[in-house]
Amino acid sequence: SRADMALRGGSSQSDMYFEDELRPLDLLQTGELADVEVAAFGHSFRLHRTYLLRSPFFRNRFKGPWANLQRDGVFCVDLGFDESSTGFGIDALKSCWQYFYGGGRAGGSPAPGVC
Repeated sequence: SRADMALRGGSSQSDMYFEDELRPLDLLQTGELADVEVAAFGHSFRLHRTYLLRSPFFRNRFKGPWANLQRDGVFCVDLGFDESSTGFGIDALKSCWQYFYGGGRAGGSPAPGVC
């Protein structure tokens, strides 16, 4: 099994996970164990601070204006983003989330200043 291969030092990237282990993109999709709730474009996203910290935009806000926005251990923030104020949309923001969780993205920054 993949778990056995991982324990033995399997050689492929996919062998590095145990069968029941959640991968970062699984966490993004399910929101399981989320410690951040982000509102933007009329949607709410259950995310994980450890992945958002890959972005200077989020890192600076968690150190500053968002430092005390925890409620029951979850940071609750409203980005105040809408398409008329940002010049990009929900799909660009979702592309950022995917990038933060290790899913890669197409060339260029889909959400300038955020990714």
